[in-house]
Amino acid sequence: MVALWLGLSAAHALTYEVVDLGVLPGDSTSVALAVQGDVVVGNSQTFLPNAYVYDGAMVDIGNLGGSSPSSTGEAIGSAGAQVVGSTSSPAGLRAFSWTAAGGIENLGTLPGYAWSWAQGISPDGGFIVGDLMGVSASDPFVGFVIEAGGSMTQLGDYHGVLSDSSVARDVNDAGHVVGWNGQWPDTWAWRLDTTDGTLVELGHLGGGQSDAYAVNSSGAVAGTSTLADDTRKAFRWTEAAGQQLLPDFGGPSEGRGIDDAGNVVGESGPAGGGRPTASLWPASGGHVDLNDLIDPSDGWILETAADISESGIIVGKGLKGPSRAVMLVPLVATNGLGGLVPGAAGTTNEVSATATPGDTLWLVAGREPGIVPIPTVCPGVAVEVDAPRVIAGPVIVDGAGNAMFSVALPAALSGQSIWMQTVSTTTCELSEAAVQALL
Repeated sequence: MVALWLGLSAAHALTYEVVDLGVLPGDSTSVALAVQGDVVVGNSQTFLPNAYVYDGAMVDIGNLGGSSPSSTGEAIGSAGAQVVGSTSSPAGLRAFSWTAAGGIENLGTLPGYAWSWAQGISPDGGFIVGDLMGVSASDPFVGFVIEAGGSMTQLGDYHGVLSDSSVARDVNDAGHVVGWNGQWPDTWAWRLDTTDGTLVELGHLGGGQSDAYAVNSSGAVAGTSTLADDTRKAFRWTEAAGQQLLPDFGGPSEGRGIDDAGNVVGESGPAGGGRPTASLWPASGGHVDLNDLIDPSDGWILETAADISESGIIVGKGLKGPSRAVMLVPLVATNGLGGLVPGAAGTTNEVSATATPGDTLWLVAGREPGIVPIPTVCPGVAVEVDAPRVIAGPVIVDGAGNAMFSVALPAALSGQSIWMQTVSTTTCELSEAAVQALL
């Protein structure tokens, strides 16, 4: 049984249930782009996109008319109550804000600009960011910010270098805006502090292009940058570590969303080309294909992950026939696990556990938290322990739902901590992972 876990690379994640968000009436495909709590925003379409908000059911946000009525939902804030994006209108493409009570609101544009579209909103709804485009198709994009109670302001008013060819993608509650600047093929990702105009260039990975997609509450950023051979690669940027190349499957990859813990979601493709797969890059390191963390018998192929909520819900796009918006909901551990008694190294410890009567349990442990998929044992399941090893088992759960493990721990572990979790090879259910410092 030990060999089933040997040789697997560590990747930190959870096990998920896939929820198909469906499509709006008359549409055939959909995609989810953002999530706050368990409220999702995205687009449903057959030919032209239609923005939706999902809170148990998909609701059409609508549009402002025009010759080709359509809309795109890009981001969500205000505790899931406010959606921003772009809509058609008689005057052209316009940024919008939507609430259930107020409906769709035209955010307008600035003098000299023909189009506008919103791409991000802070979690508390205090900032909206997006882009403006001039009358001519050759005119450069210029990013904008709308602060609560204020009017639309172009990014150049915060920092002059952003007055030409800038794109604003996301913003946090502190007013840190992220995006990119420059003229293709030379672009650079940045983070702007709207409180004092400080602009930070986020770097490159050897190539000429860099783009920031998302920012969390601490100012950490997820994005994409090119290598010297122009391959696009996902990155995470923090003030402490700078720009970090994230591991992937060898082909192009993109970091699309980031939560407050620093977990990044996006997609990664194989070397040499081929279909990308939805990916998670945990804050503590590693990379995991989200397809390894769902039940394979459901038939889903997860192509991309666009965003992750603070509760761990991930949204994006999956294939099960036509492409559909999906929400990945973390499955809650149902089994119980007690602590080590006496909790000391250099002696035998007892560990109590609870599970379904008759189940066969194994106890795995490691020195760090993290999740490793175990497809050979339980497809679609991952243990939440980095570099795990079986340290006890098998044990059969008694009729009252109880089990007891005996674990001999070497004296060398004194003063250190271990992470533990039980795995049922009968039902593939897990306990919550537990950490304990050893005497």
